[in-house]
Amino acid sequence: MTASSLRLALPKGRMQASVMQLLHDAGIRVTVDERGYRPQVSLPGFETKILKPQNIVEML
Repeated sequence: MTASSLRLALPKGRMQASVMQLLHDAGIRVTVDERGYRPQVSLPGFETKILKPQNIVEML
């Protein structure tokens, strides 16, 4: 992570498919390894991580 990168948390579980579809519709490509929790997105300067939805709320 660099000082200028933004962190994007993606929900794990039943919300994940809807969020991935939303990002796809917005033209953002997300590549997730089968067992990975750090997907790559087609936006420069973004660091992503897949978390449980309740943990995302705690980090805000």
